[in-house]
Amino acid sequence: MSGALTPARPAHDAPALVRIAQYFSDFNAYRDDAHMAAWQSQRLDGYVWEAFALLCSGEANSAASLFEQLAYRGHSSSEYAAALEILTRRGWLGPAAAIGAYRVTADGRAARARIEQLTDSYFYAPWSCLPEAKIAELRALLLRCTEQLRTSGAARGE
Repeated sequence: MSGALTPARPAHDAPALVRIAQYFSDFNAYRDDAHMAAWQSQRLDGYVWEAFALLCSGEANSAASLFEQLAYRGHSSSEYAAALEILTRRGWLGPAAAIGAYRVTADGRAARARIEQLTDSYFYAPWSCLPEAKIAELRALLLRCTEQLRTSGAARGE
């Protein structure tokens, strides 16, 4: 990532909450990397995959709705229309009832499920060498941390 601006990591003696926030950010970035590695085999541009993800989640159904939600990405409405055409040719999208709208097909849902499964396998691979007892301990600690964060936020009225 040469030349990219990245935020400074918190100092070793920074408050625990600041470091925890960074750790969560790191895990999120790692999961994003695993997801990118998983869908790269589909030989789709990133904006096409992102468009597909929004259709799968029900957040968009047309080039216009994609453009409206993703304008900050810098792609035009016609580029999103082309993306939808690419996905339609693959059989992952089909026409919806509304003119210019699309729906995800069974083949599209299956493709998405395969990519999500592959993403999970990449994401969890580093922990596969841990014995079940260590995984259970880690799970218990994470649940305890989550509960403590939840109750401390509730105590402050958040």
